[in-house]
Amino acid sequence: MSILKNLFNTKKHQTEIFPKESNEGNVKIENNQIICTDTKGIHSCTVNLTDLQYAYITIKRNQLAYLFLFDYHQNFIPVNYTGFSKMYQELSAKFDFNNPIFFENIVKTTVLKKEIWRKQYAPTFEILKYDDTDYNLGFEVQSQPKQFISWNTTYEEFAKNENTLFEKSPYGQKLLKFNTPRTYWKYSFKRF
Repeated sequence: MSILKNLFNTKKHQTEIFPKESNEGNVKIENNQIICTDTKGIHSCTVNLTDLQYAYITIKRNQLAYLFLFDYHQNFIPVNYTGFSKMYQELSAKFDFNNPIFFENIVKTTVLKKEIWRKQYAPTFEILKYDDTDYNLGFEVQSQPKQFISWNTTYEEFAKNENTLFEKSPYGQKLLKFNTPRTYWKYSFKRF
């Protein structure tokens, strides 16, 4: 029965069909980067796989499907570009994409955006279980020794603090980070 079911299960075979590739653009993986070139330059991009944060299948208003990749930059790669199926299969194997969602939506024509992968980070904070009344004053870093930081703390004061450091994002933004092996913040957001 299971052999017959697999032989005649046309839905199974239809679920992983890529659109016919066109000569409107090319996509390939090279040196841990996706290189997408477009004959018109609209979707040309380079995606750094080491920086990849999340991936979506999207259908835009033009009713075309795209693989949306975010590596601190937004990259829309049309699914009908030459080399797309090979590139997608490599990415899916490397990052364990949710292929059923991808292939279920690749042929749709209505506007949509569905997540197929997201980078997972180990938590670096904990919301404590007991109820505090000083959350409107600031937050507490559970370093040794514990340190309470006021919401009014300036960047200059953070720069002098041994438990904090500043880094630049890929967009050049100044990011505040806590320089402790494992940082725990006390729940400190103002309740309304």
